Amino acid sequence: MTWYLKLYPREWRERYGDELVELVGDRPLTIGGAVDLIAGAIDARFMKEKKMPSVLRTACLTRNEPQTVADGFRGAGVMIGGTLIFLALGMIAKRAGWLETA
Repeated sequence: MTWYLKLYPREWRERYGDELVELVGDRPLTIGGAVDLIAGAIDARFMKEKKMPSVLRTACLTRNEPQTVADGFRGAGVMIGGTLIFLALGMIAKRAGWLETA
């Protein structure tokens, strides 16, 4: 764990290091966990001067209810429905000759 912490900038470690150690704990790291820690270190190093957009900051600060299974089905339905609509529009455009090249 200390090796991964050394990847993060000193300022970041001073502010969040203890929290990260508590979050990961003594359990063994998986490959996915290791990749997440390395990606977080890269993000902390290269994005330290960047500020979070206000829209994203507001979304993170508000308490949102967790997504339900019904929400997931609605989202999937919208995505599949939109795909079918655009597929139909593409087929209509092709039959009308809009996609022909000279």
